[in-house]
Amino acid sequence: MSDFQQQRHNMVFGQIIPHAIRARNILDAFMAVPRERFVPPKYRTTAYHDGPIPMPHGGYLLAPIVTARMLSHCPDNAHSDSTDDLFADGETPTQGHALVLPDVDGYAAALLRHMGYDCEEDDAHKHKTYHLILIEDDITGTQRNTYHVDKLLARLEVGGCLIGLDSSKHGVITYTRTRHNGHTLRAHHHA
Repeated sequence: MSDFQQQRHNMVFGQIIPHAIRARNILDAFMAVPRERFVPPKYRTTAYHDGPIPMPHGGYLLAPIVTARMLSHCPDNAHSDSTDDLFADGETPTQGHALVLPDVDGYAAALLRHMGYDCEEDDAHKHKTYHLILIEDDITGTQRNTYHVDKLLARLEVGGCLIGLDSSKHGVITYTRTRHNGHTLRAHHHA
């Protein structure tokens, strides 16, 4: 096992699983996607530390547990409490279209692709609908307008979910579309 593989293993079993995130698809993704490839060279040795990493063009690669908490609220997530078969091979079912904003590093998109999502990293298709929209930033208060959250919510499929950070409550906020013909959305705050 290489040093980075050992660090990935330590991240999953030391940072993610202890926070009650046990969905196999999430754990598999964190074990498979090499986080060190998504950070500037000077931060590669600390790629798996429990904290954000500054990116050269602004923004941060979120701490692993923050990303894991966000992914744990993805729609159709297979919430398994067992890590016994974590390394078993198997096909990942297609989960639907996903959009990641602002994807300053590509890491969340890579994790979602590993989880079976057809993932885009920019909003070039303004009329496309999505099963999942992941915003790696605060989407409350004034930031809500920065990402045009209300317009993005209108582009969720029924059963789809928009996930973002809620800095006012130091957690994650999710919006789920429950009906097609209306704007019925359920918002949940998660600490």
